Amino acid sequence: MVEESEHDPSEPWPGSLEDHRPQPRGWVRSVPRTQQLCQALAAAVELDGAAVAMITKAGERDLVHATDPVIGHLDELQFTLAEGPCLDAHATRAPVLAHDLTDTDSRARWPVFALEASAAGAAAAFAFPMVSGEVGFGVLELYRRTPGPLSAADLETVLAAVEAVTRVALDELFGAPATEALPHSWPGRLTTAHAGVHQAAGMVAVHLGVSIPDAMARLRAAAYTQDTSLTELADRVLTGTTRLDKDAPR
Repeated sequence: MVEESEHDPSEPWPGSLEDHRPQPRGWVRSVPRTQQLCQALAAAVELDGAAVAMITKAGERDLVHATDPVIGHLDELQFTLAEGPCLDAHATRAPVLAHDLTDTDSRARWPVFALEASAAGAAAAFAFPMVSGEVGFGVLELYRRTPGPLSAADLETVLAAVEAVTRVALDELFGAPATEALPHSWPGRLTTAHAGVHQAAGMVAVHLGVSIPDAMARLRAAAYTQDTSLTELADRVLTGTTRLDKDAPR
């Protein structure tokens, strides 16, 4: 556990990770400092996992790093179901703290995500928006296998870590410090597996003669019904191995 006195709020958190060399500019998949910050944070506040997800204004998402398969699965669940702490934190620009995913509030707020997350081994989930200026561009996601709120000291540590992860992620992914506005070209296109979901939605929209939002809703419903991820279903749609018909669930 990291004591409060070990962190100087005026310095990047944790300071030792700032010694790493700058990374190439532009959207890259190599994010060693972001990875190490996530791993250090998970250990510092006795969490079971941490992840960083980028989200554009158009709703495109990219999981930049996950410390373990469970947190990666939780992120994919939220992308598939269009519900969960990560999405709410990004939408409200405020932390979302679900200290017990089996309680009434969590089940009412995210009826499917809370159930599936619990089945995956997560008992508590926390999400913190990453913001540069007025632009929200990502979320720091955390989970525990046991229920319970973050202590005051842990919350202070996490909030300091969010600032550090924001600076580091901007530098590693865009080459822009957090004190500068993001490029006017943002949100841009994310060259990731999730970009395929939007392409698949376009194909479904044309095939069924529906709007893109309706096509995305049908993809999400089909993915849940077939017990697969939205990304995997989109891959099958793009390769022609799966085709949604007009009676597909929505």
